[in-house]
Amino acid sequence: MVNPVKNIQRTAAEYRQMDKKDQRRFWVDGILNNALYILMVIFIIYTAFKNENFLKPGSIVNIISLAAASLPIALGIGGCIVLTGTDLSAGRVVGLSAAISAALLQSPDWANKIFTWLPNLPMAAYIVIAIVAVMIVGSIVGFINGCTTDAPALPDELYHDAALHRPGGAYQTVFGLDVLPGFRRQGVAGALLTRLIDAARARGCRGVVLTCKDHLKPY
Repeated sequence: MVNPVKNIQRTAAEYRQMDKKDQRRFWVDGILNNALYILMVIFIIYTAFKNENFLKPGSIVNIISLAAASLPIALGIGGCIVLTGTDLSAGRVVGLSAAISAALLQSPDWANKIFTWLPNLPMAAYIVIAIVAVMIVGSIVGFINGCTTDAPALPDELYHDAALHRPGGAYQTVFGLDVLPGFRRQGVAGALLTRLIDAARARGCRGVVLTCKDHLKPY
């Protein structure tokens, strides 16, 4: 089981090793990643000031009763994340699959159709296409991403400004390599990196750039 105290101590030690720029980014990322919770706290405080009955027992009981159906699920998922560090990224794949299927199953004559390039086919054909697309997307267990540049190094600006991407760049950079927890240590990451290297070589790139910040090297 993950020890929260040790996690905090390790994060504090890593923070002390960061330079000022990385420390500033640490706080910015922390605020962005927890923006929902921050907004919820602000909303609660604001509402409590506006309505003195908001935090009274009767109001709290009413809120809990309205959320009773989804509260056990939320607590269970939250407990998995906080106590065991379980990665629920599979849920993201399911969400992406649902979004793609909904987009593909739009009425063919819908004015704001998302995939406008699709031909006008019977709805049955779209159902088959949606099933196949969802099966393909749902089977994704990992991915690797990056951009190309003419510099043999990976400056921090490339992470934040996509305009710096050079389609015909001499160097292929690697931003991230992600594999679902259940498929790790099975050669998936190595296969993705090998495929990226082969693609970069086929395009005539001089090399692949993979960088890591000093405080993340142990990880």
